[in-house]
Amino acid sequence: MKNLLIYISLVAALFFSLSCGNRTGGMIISDTKIKADVLGIKLCEKADKNSIEAALSRATDNAFITYEEKIGPGSAVRCVPIALTINYGGQAWNYCDTHLNEANEVMEVDLVASFESVERAKDLFDSMVAKLSEKYGKGNIEGSDAFWTDGVNGIGLSYSESSAINGNDRSFCTLGYMNRDLMQTFQEVMDDEL
Repeated sequence: MKNLLIYISLVAALFFSLSCGNRTGGMIISDTKIKADVLGIKLCEKADKNSIEAALSRATDNAFITYEEKIGPGSAVRCVPIALTINYGGQAWNYCDTHLNEANEVMEVDLVASFESVERAKDLFDSMVAKLSEKYGKGNIEGSDAFWTDGVNGIGLSYSESSAINGNDRSFCTLGYMNRDLMQTFQEVMDDEL
C-alpha cells in the first residue's frame, strides 16, 4: 500500500509541476527569488534517504519513519514524523515526500497535509495561497492548483480528494518546492522509457 501511495504522489507531483511549470505564455514570473532550501533539503543537491531524514530531523526536532521507493530512473523518499506533524509556514503537515532524479539530485520537496474532508484541504489551500501571494506576488492560480516561479525554481500548491484508503476518503493539500529544469529533464527521461 505504501508503495502505491508514493507512486501516486510522484505521478501527481510530476503532472502538477510540469503542467504548471512549463507554461510560457502568460505565466507570471515572481520578482522574489523562490527558496531552494526547504527544511534543510536543498533543491539540485545530491541526497539519499539518510541525508534527507537527517536534514528534516535537524530542522524540525522530530524523528521520522522513512522509506524510499524506486520510481522509473529516480526515487521518492517519504518521511513521516513520529510526532505526527511537521510545522512549516505556520501550518501543520503530515509528511514530506522528496523526489530524486536518476543522479540522486533533489528535484522536488513536497509537504503534504491529509484531511477527512475536501473542505479542510481547500481551507488550507486558500490560506497558503494568501501567504504565498503576499510573499511572491500574484501567482498562476487555476481552480485547485496554484504555482509561483522565479523562472528557475517554483512553488506548487494544490488540493485534491482521493479515493477511499482503508474505507476512508482522504483529501490532501500539497505544498511543493521544485527545480523546473530538473523536473522537465526527469519527465523527458520517463517519457523515453515508455
